[in-house]
Amino acid sequence: MKISLIIPDVNACPTDRPRACRYCKEPYLHSHGTLTKPVRDHKLREVIVRRYKCVSCAKTFRHYPAGITNKDQS
Repeated sequence: MKISLIIPDVNACPTDRPRACRYCKEPYLHSHGTLTKPVRDHKLREVIVRRYKCVSCAKTFRHYPAGITNKDQS
């Protein structure tokens, strides 16, 4: 019996921009900075995470690169 492990591809930084606020669905967002997040990956030690602020509700949220979620940590 063979066991195959599928390791997802991880980008170093987000390649796209969120289309709308995740809280109020307003499409107008302001870039609110970047930060680095340490991750456990066989190629990368950390990734760049972008922060956005909604113009309408003023809430901020993070936008992670493909292959990374808010629960991935080192």
